[in-house]
Amino acid sequence: YRPAFCVKAISFFGNSIGVYRLDLNTGKLTTTLQPSLDSLLSSYAVSFSSKDKYLTYVHSSNPTDIHIQSIQTRKLEKFSLNGEYSASGLFTWSPDNKKLVFVAAKQGWQPYDDTQPQDSVSYFMLDIETGALQHLFDKQDIYKPIWITNDKLTLNQLDGDDFLLYDFQSSSFSAITPTPY
Repeated sequence: YRPAFCVKAISFFGNSIGVYRLDLNTGKLTTTLQPSLDSLLSSYAVSFSSKDKYLTYVHSSNPTDIHIQSIQTRKLEKFSLNGEYSASGLFTWSPDNKKLVFVAAKQGWQPYDDTQPQDSVSYFMLDIETGALQHLFDKQDIYKPIWITNDKLTLNQLDGDDFLLYDFQSSSFSAITPTPY
């Protein structure tokens, strides 16, 4: 049962099978994140900070280990979530590149299941400078967070049409009605 769940959860988070770096001066291509040849379902959840200062990633083989690598120094830091979680990803960086918000699905979370607990998915903020991990809130479903200002996120439901605005100052949600094209 658990491997089937991991495949479902990772499909919501995985967005790359590998990452390469191209030196524009020399034309040399180097591998930053090696593709896994042992599994067709193997993937990474990756994100670059807004000013390409950091690369953040999670590999499907260890979906609760969050890696943050400095692009310039190549210094790598790892943050691990506890065993309550089975997958993580959907990273979004603050405009100043100092904080990272991400989503983590709890053990047993199933997509498209309205009967699961209201706290099946957790949202976290990681302060890059201090390493402090802050639990923001829980939801029943996965929303893609998008940082829009230093104190606000939009949350777009991945398997539905729910849109929310989250305010860090008041820890509150407001419904958003998308404007039609």
